[in-house]
Amino acid sequence: MINKKILGLIGLSAKAGKVSFGADSVENDIKKKKVNLIIIAEDASERTKDKFKTLGQNYKVPFIIIRTNRRIK
Repeated sequence: MINKKILGLIGLSAKAGKVSFGADSVENDIKKKKVNLIIIAEDASERTKDKFKTLGQNYKVPFIIIRTNRRIK
């Protein structure tokens, strides 16, 4: 499960408008170079993981895959 401090930081960032949710929004922001880190849920489809891994590599954005049983937003 995700550490509560990490969830808190993500929540604060989201309230500040610094977090993108949803595949289309995230993809657009990556291409606009507005993304510093891609966070992917472990239970996302392999296609989604591969898509964002490739985008991250192409645009030099690091990504992490997190294990979670709860929604981030």
